[in-house]
Amino acid sequence: DIPKVREALETLGLKGIAGRAEDIEQEYWRLQTEIEAPPELHGGGDIAGLQTEAAPAPASKTPIFNWRRQESKSQAQNFILKLTSFARALRYVPGQKLLLLFSTGIANSLIYGNQEGNPTNSSRPRAFDAGDHVLRTQNEAMLKELASANCSMFAFDTREAAVVPTLFDYDEATFEARYRNLFTEEGVHQNTNLVFKDERVTGRYSLERFASVTGGKYYGNIDEYRRNLGRLEEMTGTFYVLGYPVTEAWDGAYHEIKVKVKRRGVDVRAQKGFFNPRPFAELSEMERQLHLLDLALSDRPLFQAPLPAAMAALACPPAGGTNVLMVSRIPAETVEKLGGDKVEIVTFVFDEEGALADMRRSVDTLARFGSRPVFFTAGASVKAGPYRCRLVLRDLDTGISAVASARVFIPPVQTAGLRLHSPLLLTPETGQVFLEGRASGARGEGGRGLAWLRVYPFDVERYAPAVAPLPWGTFRIYGAVPCTIMGIDEAKIAVRAALVDMATGSRLPLPVILHDRHDQGETFVQFFEVSLSGAAAGSYVLFLYAEETTSGTLSFATAPLTLR
Repeated sequence: DIPKVREALETLGLKGIAGRAEDIEQEYWRLQTEIEAPPELHGGGDIAGLQTEAAPAPASKTPIFNWRRQESKSQAQNFILKLTSFARALRYVPGQKLLLLFSTGIANSLIYGNQEGNPTNSSRPRAFDAGDHVLRTQNEAMLKELASANCSMFAFDTREAAVVPTLFDYDEATFEARYRNLFTEEGVHQNTNLVFKDERVTGRYSLERFASVTGGKYYGNIDEYRRNLGRLEEMTGTFYVLGYPVTEAWDGAYHEIKVKVKRRGVDVRAQKGFFNPRPFAELSEMERQLHLLDLALSDRPLFQAPLPAAMAALACPPAGGTNVLMVSRIPAETVEKLGGDKVEIVTFVFDEEGALADMRRSVDTLARFGSRPVFFTAGASVKAGPYRCRLVLRDLDTGISAVASARVFIPPVQTAGLRLHSPLLLTPETGQVFLEGRASGARGEGGRGLAWLRVYPFDVERYAPAVAPLPWGTFRIYGAVPCTIMGIDEAKIAVRAALVDMATGSRLPLPVILHDRHDQGETFVQFFEVSLSGAAAGSYVLFLYAEETTSGTLSFATAPLTLR
């Protein structure tokens, strides 16, 4: 979404920046090997006549540098953890990803440490920092996650240039402090960073590591960004795809990859490795959320083939703020495999643009139902339009999941005339279990149950919703269709049916037998029976047509039907 990207970039500024880590590190390490000025010179004095007989503590040994460096480490850690989460999310995006990072990088000395001064010279100040073990571990994990996600990082160093001259920094600091230990017993001593910044305390190395590990490229001079972007476009337009079989074990281990080319003069850029999947119990909360979203959004989830389940989505008469009814059949074999103490049951409703219109969640124990099929029902309230409904069941101990989906169209509100709502198809069945979802508000939990049997009041001891494919040879099917009549007194309706083949478009008229009728104010539920004799195996749409005989008002409703 380009407009949103531009809006996000325009909001970035310098308001929240507490200090550039690179500048803090540069000053910290420059002062590590400089001797603090004697007290008598703080208010003035002759610098030229000074001689250093002892080596006082470096000027950087002050509390202000401690908390400023710690603040820089906290900022670096936040960046690393956020980018690690982003890399894990990129695993769910198929194909090769190219990420362009414009940054000054993380100061190398914050992560991997640094050394200043000569360790063998006891008369001169010296400093050694072994680095931050936590940051180093997290940084290496982030790089591995980026490589495993098949994401190549192209790093653009946004400093003024690749190596920045600082010709006057040293002199300016000298005159401000009115002291600098230039003259020692060993002769004239000046900072080794007089002309060029010390790259050990800049972010260049971190950016180069980004590019190297992920198979990208580092671009040092930001002033040449136009030419570098052109080179990037040319380079990424030509590539080889290499594939090889791997043995996948659920141990979360990282495996390195090395690609070599025999031809000389060739620069190989490829990802450095990949991670095996980890057991579900070891996933972080963020990774579990990504796992759930992958099941909800993808027709081919990344880490598993979901267990079978089936769903029908019905546009029903508005009742208690609900106008969508989702009925799902969870087969007995799926119920047995989702046998953990806690099974998460989530229903999603997406609009035609893929935006989330409604989400409901509950947790239950399916093991208490034994080896019986479970029918799960849930409701939602949405505006008129087409929607895609999705059910995700997930064992919170093992991650084993089942998925079902269906489509539904919610018509606009009608104030007069005749309207047929979605029919619920039924087949004779016994021994099933009905589990009711929560009728909470959108994206919420809790609330009272949906009394969906008031909308489709069939005998649950004798019948079950026909949401799964029916065996070929089924000769008849039953159903309940809600019908609303507004503004017509003493209405009488006639119903007819037809079966339309989704593959060929051929239409097969079906005989209809009307059974009981349940009145509910302006809406009544008509039970019916249709004969399927003559229908071959295949996928169909059942059309029900209704006509109010006195006014001639027409309406129709549809239901998918599959014979196997």
